[in-house]
Amino acid sequence: MRYRSTEDLVTGLAARRPSVIAVDGAPGVGKSTLARRIADALGCRCVHLDDFLEPQRGTFLANLDYTRLQRALAAPLLVVEGVCVLSVLERLGIDRDALVFVEGERPGGQESVAEFLCEVDHYLAAYDPRRKADYLIDMSPERESWRLQVDVAYINAKARIAVVLAAGGILAILVGAVVFVLGAQGDDTSTIRIAGFEVSATGLGAVILATSAVWGYLAYLASPKYSRTRETVRSEEPDGATAVRETESSTMIAVSRDRAGGLLPRE
Repeated sequence: MRYRSTEDLVTGLAARRPSVIAVDGAPGVGKSTLARRIADALGCRCVHLDDFLEPQRGTFLANLDYTRLQRALAAPLLVVEGVCVLSVLERLGIDRDALVFVEGERPGGQESVAEFLCEVDHYLAAYDPRRKADYLIDMSPERESWRLQVDVAYINAKARIAVVLAAGGILAILVGAVVFVLGAQGDDTSTIRIAGFEVSATGLGAVILATSAVWGYLAYLASPKYSRTRETVRSEEPDGATAVRETESSTMIAVSRDRAGGLLPRE
């Protein structure tokens, strides 16, 4: 059954109330986020397979701590998520009551873990969890919404900093102008000693006025410079197909994805 939102999916799971909910999918499609939401809504534990993985080992299944994982999965009601989750449960002899498959295209920038990705691709082909899934959901719209929220937060933060710096520049202009005018019009020839230097009121006003330019420049540097671009790159695969990769980037976030599964017929 396909769901359009996590809320609808949670409602469906709550009505069924399974004991072991497995969340599967490719790396980076939103499994962890979805699993946490399901666990919070159902009031049960959430187990992430990545938490039991020996770091920097290259592969996944061979480097899981199965002894510790077996103890973690002994709870009567839980959500377990991670790549190759069906293979892990099979090895531990644990039956799932519900399988949720998170659809979506794998994000780019994962080329540095090629061995791991090959293992996941082999698992997806061998176990075919999408076909076996009781529930299907695509987290891409929610991830896009999150990216937009981050972009907006970034712009707001930069705008606030720029406003503060601009206000400092305006204040420096006002103070500098007052001190400069009073020093130029007055008959008092007294000076002010600052860090071993004697500065007249007129000179001090000029210095303060000069600093306003620095404030203005800093405000310019801090102002949000936002852009969002999309680029399509085509490359020919060894089998004669054409791989199409669309790269979408903004000031804060860059996302790469393969369109239409990544392969198109030779043109």
